Amino acid sequence: MNFVYDLVLNFCDLDNFYEFYEWDTTDNLTYVQEIPIFKIDCFQMNDLLQSSCKLSSSFLEKIYKKTSTVQDVIPYATLFTDSFRIYAFLFDRYGNMIKKSSLLVDEENAIMEEIGELDAIQLDYEVIEKCSKISFLTRNEKKIQSYLLSEIKSLYKNKKYDEINYLYYEYFSDSKSIREKYLFLIDKIQYHYCSDYSRLYDIIKLTYSDTLSSS
Repeated sequence: MNFVYDLVLNFCDLDNFYEFYEWDTTDNLTYVQEIPIFKIDCFQMNDLLQSSCKLSSSFLEKIYKKTSTVQDVIPYATLFTDSFRIYAFLFDRYGNMIKKSSLLVDEENAIMEEIGELDAIQLDYEVIEKCSKISFLTRNEKKIQSYLLSEIKSLYKNKKYDEINYLYYEYFSDSKSIREKYLFLIDKIQYHYCSDYSRLYDIIKLTYSDTLSSS
């Protein structure tokens, strides 16, 4: 079994995964002292990255308590590489994938150089559920999207229809009922979000800032 030593991981929930360039200073980083690494093929790696998977009990036994941090031992964790990329994964005692992490780019490159040519294994796993939709939004865009949905729903709930009209006419000029405008904005932001909608975020923030300054 091959091991990697001294690296930083940022284990994320499967539905809120961030690549290293989107890590935040508030993230709960894990400083790993030792962790096993296995080479798999690119098809298996894609399954692990794009699906909810379950490992076989025999593989779980191989990695059991083989990963240590500064403070503790992680029962079921490992690195997988397909010679082009490396990711870390956390599993529960039943083999269900629960979290994953990318690596800092300099650490990933250094590991690639250190491990050389690993022999590939045939990983025994089961795909439980394919991700129905992979989001291509950045972490910041997701935050803005969530904020906008919450604010627009709040405006509608509190019958602040002038504000909804104002936001709507930033992008669209057709005539609709206030409910139609509200539903249209919600649909666009939730299912068809693009960076242009960040202007709505700026408008709402500016509105709150003006309200505070005038009070």
